[in-house]
Amino acid sequence: MDDKEFAWRRVKNLMQRMDARLDEDTRVELMEACGRACACAGPPRVAADCHGNLDRRLGILAEWHGGDESVRRDAETVEVPGAECLCDLVVDAAGGSSSTCCASWFDGRERRSGSRSGGAVLAQSVRRADARCRFVIQL
Repeated sequence: MDDKEFAWRRVKNLMQRMDARLDEDTRVELMEACGRACACAGPPRVAADCHGNLDRRLGILAEWHGGDESVRRDAETVEVPGAECLCDLVVDAAGGSSSTCCASWFDGRERRSGSRSGGAVLAQSVRRADARCRFVIQL
């Protein structure tokens, strides 16, 4: 087993143990913190290249998450639906709390890009037996 496969298995095992041993509030809080940390560790050039331009950021989200039809915007919100979990690290995790890190990732990316959005919310999750994942970003 190479280092990458070992790390992958280690993260999966850790998440499964957290889901089995931590109460729901603690799991959600921990996964939200992980999502924000992941957003900070992500590619800073994406946020910097957008220079606060929301349409450009939405275009990048669309590229990452399934094309132009995958990002829906109205006057107050942006919806990012997905057919599956957006993070390969949590897709195999045991419980539904793992999806909360993706909402915090969106929130962290928005804040890092200079956005004054009201935050991101996980509205639906395949990890909670919904038909799809759906994140709503308040503008």
